[in-house]
Amino acid sequence: MSPRSTTEAPLPTGPTKTAAVRSMFDTIAPRYDLVNRIMTLGLDQGWRRATVASLGLPEGSVLLDLACGTGDLSRIAVRDGYRVIGADLSMGMLTANSTGLALLEADAAAMPFPDASLDGVLCGYALRNFTDLALSLREIGRVVRPGGRIALLEVAQPPRGLLRTGHASKGERPAPAPHQCGFRDRDPPPPPWRPEPAVDGHQGRHAGAPDASRGVTPARLRALTVPLERVAPVAFGADGIVFAGPTLALGGEGAALEIALPEGLSDPVALEAVHEQLRDIELEDHVGTRGTGPLALGAFPFERGAGATLRVPARIVGTDGEGHSWLTVIDASPTSAMVEEFTARVRHAAPTHTPGRQPVLVGIEPLPEGRAYAKAVAHALVALDAHELDKVVLARCIDACFDADLPIGDIVERLYRGEPHCTTFSIPTPDGRFIGASPELLVERTGTTVRCQPLAGTIGLDGAARDDELATARLLASAKDNDEHHFVVADIAERLAPLCDVVAIPDAPSIVRLATIAHLATTLEGTLTTRPDGTTPDALALLAALHPTPAVGGVPLARSLSLIEELEAAPRRQWAGPVGWTDARGDGQWVIGIRSATIRGASATLHAGAGIVRGSD
Repeated sequence: MSPRSTTEAPLPTGPTKTAAVRSMFDTIAPRYDLVNRIMTLGLDQGWRRATVASLGLPEGSVLLDLACGTGDLSRIAVRDGYRVIGADLSMGMLTANSTGLALLEADAAAMPFPDASLDGVLCGYALRNFTDLALSLREIGRVVRPGGRIALLEVAQPPRGLLRTGHASKGERPAPAPHQCGFRDRDPPPPPWRPEPAVDGHQGRHAGAPDASRGVTPARLRALTVPLERVAPVAFGADGIVFAGPTLALGGEGAALEIALPEGLSDPVALEAVHEQLRDIELEDHVGTRGTGPLALGAFPFERGAGATLRVPARIVGTDGEGHSWLTVIDASPTSAMVEEFTARVRHAAPTHTPGRQPVLVGIEPLPEGRAYAKAVAHALVALDAHELDKVVLARCIDACFDADLPIGDIVERLYRGEPHCTTFSIPTPDGRFIGASPELLVERTGTTVRCQPLAGTIGLDGAARDDELATARLLASAKDNDEHHFVVADIAERLAPLCDVVAIPDAPSIVRLATIAHLATTLEGTLTTRPDGTTPDALALLAALHPTPAVGGVPLARSLSLIEELEAAPRRQWAGPVGWTDARGDGQWVIGIRSATIRGASATLHAGAGIVRGSD
């Protein structure tokens, strides 16, 4: 291709260039593919196919699509039999990327891959946008194995004809279509939630290469944890990650790493690899308490085998019930300057609460509507009376529409203040932002100790002290509610037994009181069995063994799940799935994602469920 015109205005340099490129591609992401097709008269796809074909690597080879954008090169590489990992800076581009591949944010000049760990690198229309081109090219050479291949696709101003006219119509600034990614040399904004990888198989991988079906090996990432002036982790609820409970509150922004789990909780090898990747991050910890260091946070769907992605935030703040507050910075080279920049930014940030006019509800659509839900409950009662099962939880949902976008940050803060005995969460998902305040601990692992606190059996409260006391007394005395609760406790104890030396179970349930409702609760505590290799089950292994419990599924599990699929009118997605975190030690805490909503701009989907047993009305 011919050289670029010397009259073309250059991009800025250094951090200014990075910011300008990021902003440009965030802006044009929704129309990026259309602009490409129009500007090149459709020729760009042929150029991409030729670029991938030029690699000539064996089928199954692991490629990095550097500056992957919306994924056009990646799709072609996958069709040609390659295993692909995508990397880009632009959040708009990653949001528009629908390939289903493992995606991450990475610095082209300091990529988080071991030496010689990739079979090849693809890069399309991005070189002029790198902040330091020479360093980036050396880094590309470092991560490709001996004998691997690098294919770089670039475009120049066409010398004549219609294509030159089309190129010129974009102005003297660089046309968006031929250039995809400037890589960061400053803190990234939070990346989007990514779909799980769609490619599988291990043929063609050489030893030490990152596995595209498992996420990206963070071999060059380092973590620095330092004490911090007290910061409210819920301040990150609008566009970061929040998991804030009574004794431990965590908030994160950005993404040092995203770990795709294509088969959710059904793949024990992938779950074990999560902790391996966290352990690969070198840690310098000056606080040394629970919740410090690199953490993987996220939400699993209710369906066990549905894909999920866990995020390791680039910045994590935490507070605990003992007065500790801390900041963990995760980067290729975390420094005290990064800590100072973060603390200054947080200290001077505007309050999350935005007073003024609140969005007005303009419409509600129940799914199913009331009579249809009553019919589903009646159907379940027939199955219960026939002794096909002992319990089933049936859910319904509503879609609520408002006249303006919902203030997610405000809602998260109100949930945190209004339900101090719950765990407030805010997690980005493919369906929107999943927020809630869950009262139910699914599993917590601290060293060799495991705790669960299932809730089953419920009664409403009206806020009057005497009436509420009478209500909780009725709940404790209710045979139906106690039977329902017993099913849940017995099932969890049975699942914990093979994993523990001993499981302690109280003789009777207690009451958990929330603002408007009370539940029967039982706290089970076990001592994990040490395996022959000296290890004990980690938090994700425990999660996989327990979810879904009868508190949100039923008894027996297989029949209740089939009835849920038959009778519920809408998929549960994240509702009633596990929400939480895990660390490199295998510790972690996961709650059940109930009392929640999924928010998308000016709309919200809210689920609620009821435990149905014989005698329910």
